[in-house]
Amino acid sequence: MRFKSAKTDGFQIFAVAGTNTVSFGIEASAAARKGLLGFAVERAEPKENERYFMPGFKVFRSIIPHPDEKTRPSTHDHPVQSLVWDDFTGKDGRQYDYFFHPLRGTPHNLDRSARAIKISVQTEPLFSKSTHDVFFNRGVASSQAYAEQFNFTVEQELSPIATLFKVAYVGNLGRRLGNSFNLNQPVPGAGGTTARRPFFSALPGLGDITYYVSDGLSAYHALQVSVEKRLSHGLTGLVGYTWAHSIDTVATDFGGGTGTPQDPRCRYCDRGNSAFDLRQRFTVSLTYRLPGYGMRGLPGTLLGGWQLNGVLQSQTGLPFTPMLQNSTTNGTASRPNRIASGNLSSGQSITHWFDQTAFASPAQFVTGMREGISCSGRGARMWMLRCSRISGLWRSCRRNSAPKLSTFSTTRSSVSRMRILATARLARLLRSWEIRGRCRSRCVWCSEVRQRSRIRRPDSIRSRACYRTYSQRD
Repeated sequence: MRFKSAKTDGFQIFAVAGTNTVSFGIEASAAARKGLLGFAVERAEPKENERYFMPGFKVFRSIIPHPDEKTRPSTHDHPVQSLVWDDFTGKDGRQYDYFFHPLRGTPHNLDRSARAIKISVQTEPLFSKSTHDVFFNRGVASSQAYAEQFNFTVEQELSPIATLFKVAYVGNLGRRLGNSFNLNQPVPGAGGTTARRPFFSALPGLGDITYYVSDGLSAYHALQVSVEKRLSHGLTGLVGYTWAHSIDTVATDFGGGTGTPQDPRCRYCDRGNSAFDLRQRFTVSLTYRLPGYGMRGLPGTLLGGWQLNGVLQSQTGLPFTPMLQNSTTNGTASRPNRIASGNLSSGQSITHWFDQTAFASPAQFVTGMREGISCSGRGARMWMLRCSRISGLWRSCRRNSAPKLSTFSTTRSSVSRMRILATARLARLLRSWEIRGRCRSRCVWCSEVRQRSRIRRPDSIRSRACYRTYSQRD
């Protein structure tokens, strides 16, 4: 049902009420929002003669600097700092009066002089005489999921070999994750499924009810080790190893896990390995510059710029859950009972993916093993070795332009600068070929050529090469 309040000092409140949830939306003019800190929400229930301020979740840091998960401050002192708010604590078939008090001022000196905006709502009855009913719950109203991430890292660098060693512990805890299940799933038993549904006595024709909640949990813990070899003596590389474990209670349609709960009456019994749980992962990435990588001149044109690139990756398999071909619950899919590990140490194939003797069928009308994901699939290994070459012209452009493009800028001036550098390098390369050609028909010391090409260093690489050539000829 929908409700709205009268306009009061630039504020108007709209509400949608279900059986246990009331969702509010607040419309405020620009003048009303000026200096506004939030709303203190007060609820009155005439039937039980109760009136009190509703609790909230957000606090003023200057008043409560370190709140924890058990902190439930009253909106009287820590107002709702949003124009959208939900009340999940209502009862079905009740009438409530809500008073939204606009608060201004400062956290330590709140101004409560503004008039409260009153709105009256009526929640829906749990069951009505109509053929269809609509149920609201906190999962539909809003998501409250959050994650707690933490890590501890130790690093040590060995400068003589230009190598960095790193060991880290990484953790990630997911709380209030979205989940769904069939609230009207038939309980195991004999006979037809309709009579075994929980809501059969109230509504015999009611089928499945997809119920959304925000009470899923997940936990990820990992040990990460890496060795980084910085470029020296032509070698650079990175070696990493991760040993991790991820478990959760959420369903696959809300972020991976055990799928729809086998038994909605015991959803936390499905706590098990996550669908993306990779226990171990090992990676190696190496780059080696072959001898002669930085050669110049004609030898560098043919032999320079060659390097080897290698990548190796190995990881364990993803987990999975065996299922029974024939249901033992007489209504839903069934899992077997696990009496051994079920994983194969070797010889895994398409027709023999796990140890079938490690599982047994449960008794009739009894659910199987509780843990959601129990076995691990086959691991994956990949390697690559490549020999590539970077031309001398590109090496010069990359070396000269890298400092100028360290901010990853793609402006027109940066592109033009790269073109100028490439053109200058090409001109020097062609000029060196011209110098060597003239040196063969000129003097040993290349004096005329040095003056003509403005080479002022008599001990340059080209001059020494030309001198050796003509000294041997003489």
